[in-house]
Amino acid sequence: MRLRSRPLVEWVVADARRLRFDAGSQLMVVDKGALSAVAVAGVAVHAACLAEAWRVLLEGGLLVSFSLGPPTAPPPFRQAEAQGAAFEVGPPVTVASSKAGESVLCYFARKVARGGPAGRGGCGAPPAGR
Repeated sequence: MRLRSRPLVEWVVADARRLRFDAGSQLMVVDKGALSAVAVAGVAVHAACLAEAWRVLLEGGLLVSFSLGPPTAPPPFRQAEAQGAAFEVGPPVTVASSKAGESVLCYFARKVARGGPAGRGGCGAPPAGR
């Protein structure tokens, strides 16, 4: 689905483990709560979703994930590495919610080549110049 106000953005409803995009075809993947929702299915499913996001991202592409989960339960980036994915992950950033008194966590993870600096975080936001 494309909105007239955002013609370059395509919103997709899909199984997060099997996206319809070609490998290395996307500059950015935005997750607004799906990773939090699949967390109840267990770490294996959660990590499979991260690995699929890694597959469709261009090298250097960015996964932005908004989570209502506690900071003690971040997305399982390390487990996704076991499935061949590698991300450079910054610490979560707290973002105010539209509901008074609530906030969400935002994770920024950049796709790196396998064997790259996975897990070594920056400041939690996209590195300068990107």
